[in-house]
Amino acid sequence: MGKPSGPAPQVNGISPNEGTPGTKLTIRGENLGNTASDLLHVFIGGIDVGRSAQWFSPKKITAITPLGEGELEIVVVTDSGGFGTAAVIYQQNILRVVSPQTVVTYWPEDDRRIAPTSVNNTGVSSGSTIAVGCVPGAELDHSTGLPISELSRISMPLSESALREIYPRSGSVHLADKDFNPVMFLL
Repeated sequence: MGKPSGPAPQVNGISPNEGTPGTKLTIRGENLGNTASDLLHVFIGGIDVGRSAQWFSPKKITAITPLGEGELEIVVVTDSGGFGTAAVIYQQNILRVVSPQTVVTYWPEDDRRIAPTSVNNTGVSSGSTIAVGCVPGAELDHSTGLPISELSRISMPLSESALREIYPRSGSVHLADKDFNPVMFLL
């Protein structure tokens, strides 16, 4: 690295502002190198991530965040401008392992809770009123969120031959049999 001949790099923004190790960080600013070879180093939290850095323009580079936790400072080093410290801080958190004993808040999206209804205008005269949601079986059971028509079908026990058609596995559902299959038993 020679003597800087231009203005120092200025980092004005990052995206995202927070993440986990291995996040692709977009760094925006001014004087982030005239060419890809002008960009010498990118430090995130004191660790040189220059090998993962990609130069797009003097105003945009990307890099992969290293291991670390907390507020990580970003420093860009160019051959033409020298050192430039970011005006913004990257907040990094380590992913936590969630075990069966860990209490977490999570509500999955479930498309099965919506009873599909289709309406077409065949045989409907103009000015007629169409009631939507009055399709037989489209009513939802409040305790399960399933269509009421499905509940009666689901509650019927399947015979062993019906199970074999749906789940073609070997083994018996009877506990005392030698070829007992616990998967078939649970079904």
